[in-house]
Amino acid sequence: MGKPVILDLICPHCAALVRPAEESCLQYGNEVTNKFPAVSESANSARPWIDDPASILGLLFLVLGAAGLPWLWKSQAFSHSAKWLLSIAVLAYTCLLIWLTWIAAGYLNVQIEAIRAAW
Repeated sequence: MGKPVILDLICPHCAALVRPAEESCLQYGNEVTNKFPAVSESANSARPWIDDPASILGLLFLVLGAAGLPWLWKSQAFSHSAKWLLSIAVLAYTCLLIWLTWIAAGYLNVQIEAIRAAW
């Protein structure tokens, strides 16, 4: 009926997914004491792409900008310091895009007024 479902555990300290065979969280080394499974791997369809660095970078810089920061912080593909650096870069990039949009809108407004004056 499909491949077998492997259940993960949730680290109580950082909420990272931990395989049942592991005794501690791979992200920060915290001991996993809860034995309650998280969602099954087949039901957790977001994990494969959210843990892919290229997908997260594309989401941040090509699609959502600063609105994609929650996905960056949910991803396990980056270290804590890399997440901070990327957050600052994405915020600066988003501010730059907003500023460029403001400049372009001002330029277009001048052009529209010139066309109106010519008529």
